Amino acid sequence: MLEIRCYDTVIRIDKQLQMHHTREAIQWFMDYLNLTSVLQERNDPSPWSWYGSMFYAGQLYTTIGYGLPVAKTRAGQIASIFYIMLGIPIFLIILKEVGRLLSRALRKFYKRLRTARNKLPSKRLASLSMPVKALYTSAYSLANSLGPDHKKLASMDVELGANEQNELNKKLSRENSFPIPIALSMLVLWIGVSAGLFCLWETEWGYLTSVYFFFVSISTVGLGDIVPGNKDMMLVNFVLILIGLALLSMCINLIQGAIEKFIDQLLVQYIEEIERVAAIVQGGGGSARTESSCATDYKDETTLEIGLTGKCALVLHMICTVSVLSLELC
Repeated sequence: MLEIRCYDTVIRIDKQLQMHHTREAIQWFMDYLNLTSVLQERNDPSPWSWYGSMFYAGQLYTTIGYGLPVAKTRAGQIASIFYIMLGIPIFLIILKEVGRLLSRALRKFYKRLRTARNKLPSKRLASLSMPVKALYTSAYSLANSLGPDHKKLASMDVELGANEQNELNKKLSRENSFPIPIALSMLVLWIGVSAGLFCLWETEWGYLTSVYFFFVSISTVGLGDIVPGNKDMMLVNFVLILIGLALLSMCINLIQGAIEKFIDQLLVQYIEEIERVAAIVQGGGGSARTESSCATDYKDETTLEIGLTGKCALVLHMICTVSVLSLELC
């Protein structure tokens, strides 16, 4: 038992002073034994309400993990392990599909918006492609009507028409792709709106604190230094975070698509340049070519190299040089 002794005669007479010193002694004793937090947890309402349980489950399969509330019993910890093993893969698949669908919907919406703003009907697109088709037809008819000496001219016309068609396709693809800065602006706007809503029901938070909490949440870092205290709004908080995660996945999907298109264009350009140089090397007469003709083709190759992009010029120069040397050896 805790025994409190008082040697002061004044305190012995005054009952209020006795009660005051008794409370101080008991509080010191509880702090000394670290019993204050235990009693506070027992007196506070349990976080395991329906909303609190939903919030805890959302922390698990979104990999945020604030650390509050936590499962303390063995059964709860084992259930959390199985829930994590099943929930995280399913959630990642759903999040990826939601981001892909949102990015596709935004691309379609942006395409229709540009079409409506520019008033560009399908007839105009058909008229743009007519000169290219006419160029193909005239080139092939010219190749059939003229002799073998003029077939190079026809092939150059066809190549020019193909280049114009590729440029037109690239231009239309760039115009129909949704701008990434607008998608990032949508994500930033949602962070700002959600932070403002957090300030309404979390009265102790400032706006910057709310922005910090929301950004840490949608990045799935979940430091746990700031946790919502209003348990009635736990489910609403989780819905806002899910929408933010979907917007973040959409932005990642758009950026990934833009990078893939850029790499595909570089590869197509690289392949076209290699095929062009190969056609020049092979079009001069095969193994019966003389040293003078090889030198002439080498000059043509050097002239062609000037017009190439900086990324492909060095590689193509090495390929053509090896080809010329092999023909000289033959």
